[in-house]
Amino acid sequence: MKEAMRDAERSKNKILDSAEQLFATKGYNNTSLVEIGEYSELSRATPTYYFKNKATLYKAVLLRLIDDEREFVKRRDLLESDDIEGRIKDLLCTHIDFIFKRPTYVPLICREALDNNGFLLSTHNFIAVVEQGKELIELARNRGIIVGQDSESILMYSLSITWFPFLQKDLIAKSLNINPFSEGFLQRHKEFVATTFMQSLL
Repeated sequence: MKEAMRDAERSKNKILDSAEQLFATKGYNNTSLVEIGEYSELSRATPTYYFKNKATLYKAVLLRLIDDEREFVKRRDLLESDDIEGRIKDLLCTHIDFIFKRPTYVPLICREALDNNGFLLSTHNFIAVVEQGKELIELARNRGIIVGQDSESILMYSLSITWFPFLQKDLIAKSLNINPFSEGFLQRHKEFVATTFMQSLL
């Protein structure tokens, strides 16, 4: 019985992994359940057996991705520190680390926005870096650290430059001979994003 449950869990995870990869690279409309089953090296009917339909599977993929990002980001924000600037920098850098480890994250979020499915907007605080970023900005403002009043827009701009190289890895970054998923670029990118964000706030 326990072995059967473990096999079922492994199959579901394989389907989620395959669906995440295909939805990120091909988009929701161009991906079929049959294709996901084949990509998973399971039967064509397996995705339907576990998730009933493509919409349910798509939502499960997005929710898992959101939960994983939240867990990853909050791991580094457990210690309460009076160094608010340091915590903001750490939050941004940790978010970039997650993108680096989970290359499907940015394409999936951007495809969801372009397709205007509305699923993520119905999910409360769907991006942990936005939720915590807003909290830290408000804390910094209350302590007089931040003088600019348009800090939420600056957070949005910072996320834009955070995501852009990873989203353009096969076009603009490639034309410039930049590999966003190299360790060297990762360190430079984290420093640039964190420094630019803090300079814009202060």
